[in-house]
Amino acid sequence: MASPSGRRRPELRPFLALAAYLVVAVPICPAFFLGPLSVLLLISRPSTAREWLWIGLCAGALAAWFRLPDSLSQDTVRAGAVFFTGAFVALTLAGVTSLSTRGFMAVIISAALTAAWFAVLHLRFSALEQDFQQQMWQSFRAMSTSLQLPAAPPPVTGNVLDALQSDSAAQRVAGALASTAAIYPALLACAALLGVRLAWGWYQRVALRPLGGPARPFGEFRFNDHLIWVLVLAIAAALVNPGPRVTLVTWNVLAVVVALYATRGLAVITPVLKRASPFFIAALIVIMLLMFAFALVGCTLLGVADTWIDFRRRRPPAMGATA
Repeated sequence: MASPSGRRRPELRPFLALAAYLVVAVPICPAFFLGPLSVLLLISRPSTAREWLWIGLCAGALAAWFRLPDSLSQDTVRAGAVFFTGAFVALTLAGVTSLSTRGFMAVIISAALTAAWFAVLHLRFSALEQDFQQQMWQSFRAMSTSLQLPAAPPPVTGNVLDALQSDSAAQRVAGALASTAAIYPALLACAALLGVRLAWGWYQRVALRPLGGPARPFGEFRFNDHLIWVLVLAIAAALVNPGPRVTLVTWNVLAVVVALYATRGLAVITPVLKRASPFFIAALIVIMLLMFAFALVGCTLLGVADTWIDFRRRRPPAMGATA
């Protein structure tokens, strides 16, 4: 959009998206953005001050993040971020053009390598869950001034839903943390996919000689329709409940696939929201945050329906009109 003076106004959406991601990801893993961006810039033969400035900023931020206190959850995130960055850059150099395909494949490769890392070091996922719950409990306890929470989370025995429905505030918080810890790998996978999407966009803006072309607009986001069978199988496996290990993998796969279809549902309504006023969009975001569960289900169903209906298919031009 041009200003009255004829100059083009700077696009604010990339800056807002980056700021929102970093605010949320800094306590967890900003390396999913900083790692791919810095490595991609380094292998693109940087020659401008802007490129080296971004490389220096990313390197400094990564160095500060790696100096955080060690814990099992923090070490797991660091290992996953390194594996993910290496896999994504390798796929880029191998000539895989689709950004979504590179992201999905990098998530699968990094998940396999992280699982192998756990096996080599004789680590257990239950220990990772406990460490994550302890870290989140201490953070929540530090932020909460109205709740008198104990120093350690109470053990959640039996069904997590029973803990969430308990009258004890500590038991409810512990139950929520237990359910979140169970899908911790899925949360990291979603953070990685979102981070590398932002990293690729900023790489295209900063690099003088980028290796590939820009990503498609968010409104065109889609993926292979055969992924619907993964969703169906994951739901079936979750209902059958074959065993604790299979159930754990099932719920993480289901969480990632649901997040992908919810994102696809948001992409479907993006062209409609472009014509809406900023006030309406802000109000809609607030409503969706307040009713997150309903918004998640609605966007997921819309994304699933797009598999067959294809809401964004191009309508044929009217008679005599140019295509």
